[in-house]
Amino acid sequence: AFDALAYLIEKAHAAGIEVHAWATTLAIWGSETIFPADPNHTYYLHGPGIIGEDYWLMTSYDGQEFATDVYYLDPGHPDVIDYTVSVYAELAANYNLDGVHLDRVRYPYNIWGYNPTALARFQAQTGRTDAPAPDDPQWGQWRRDQVTGLVRKVYLTVTAINPRLRVSAATSAAGYAPTDLYPWVTRTPYTHHFQDWRAWLEEGILDLALPMNYRREETLAGDFDRWIAWEKDHQYGRATVVGTGLYINSLANSVAQWLEVREPSVLGNRALGVTGYSYATPSDEGASRRAFVNAAVSGVFTQSVYSPGILWKDAPSEGHLTGAVTRHLPCSSLDAYPVTLTGPEARSLLTDGSGWFGSVDLPPGDYLLSVEPPAPERAISAPITIAAGEVTDYRILLPCSGSHSIYLPLIV
Repeated sequence: AFDALAYLIEKAHAAGIEVHAWATTLAIWGSETIFPADPNHTYYLHGPGIIGEDYWLMTSYDGQEFATDVYYLDPGHPDVIDYTVSVYAELAANYNLDGVHLDRVRYPYNIWGYNPTALARFQAQTGRTDAPAPDDPQWGQWRRDQVTGLVRKVYLTVTAINPRLRVSAATSAAGYAPTDLYPWVTRTPYTHHFQDWRAWLEEGILDLALPMNYRREETLAGDFDRWIAWEKDHQYGRATVVGTGLYINSLANSVAQWLEVREPSVLGNRALGVTGYSYATPSDEGASRRAFVNAAVSGVFTQSVYSPGILWKDAPSEGHLTGAVTRHLPCSSLDAYPVTLTGPEARSLLTDGSGWFGSVDLPPGDYLLSVEPPAPERAISAPITIAAGEVTDYRILLPCSGSHSIYLPLIV
């Protein structure tokens, strides 16, 4: 009968501290030898040994299920998307949180993502019949789109529940930093983790990026410098909180990295803040947590301040759209179905594996939401209104098929 999260929120808010609920998103279990105690755990219901569409695990090109340290769910499976979004929706609806944080919202590497249902969807959408190689460009972009679609759906779902909720993610900064010669689309987060978080910031489906710049100051200072400079210059109206690896640095080097994060880039751009990540210890020299806190407040955080505001959430000037295109049972759902939005701004959208679609940061005003059934002359255009700071939701019901069907939208 003890709710740890509710207790934490109560105590933290009383002390003026924000609480952002961290969840591992696609990672569900971290051992090949120790197993969950709860028989209803997702591991048992949708993990090893399960067959058919109830099998949700991400598998590798050679059929492996355990990705070095965890079992992942595959975002190419529509049920995985809906299940994962429902976890964040439950947090947003039932707790007075200040934010939610998406960790492990990526593929572990490019050899992963071969869940049978996900692969079948890729083949159906592309007309291909093969199991593509891990470095196949079309297959890579498809997997990238699945992760982006998950982030978009989480963002709009929790924003509809609690408009002020901040959505953040632990974003990959693996490998070398982007440069003019080797841009973002050639770097490891994009090519191997399929985590296009630069595009998430640009689209507006992420409020805060927390890039994991876990570098030893003694040996990789230059790499750290290049990554954080790029991050400061690529925020696109959202914000970056630069992550550093406390557990691999001395207290003095962590303080040095945090002070560097505070400085503007050559172009004059600043990060919103800094975060330190620790694997059980706040330094690589055995320092106590108290020693770390003392170093932080004496060397970096020398003044008491409020958390920085986020204008697009605190005083929004734009609105958002969600919806779904569905058919009567037993007709199948509509996957990758085109939806068009016209009005103060035009958008071309695609439904996900559940028929869901969404778009963020729309100028307020009147729009037409259009879908084209198999008979184009019977296209549906439904009027909708977008209001600043609100998520407008519309559901459209299409018939299965047939030349004598009457196409009418069911607007909810």
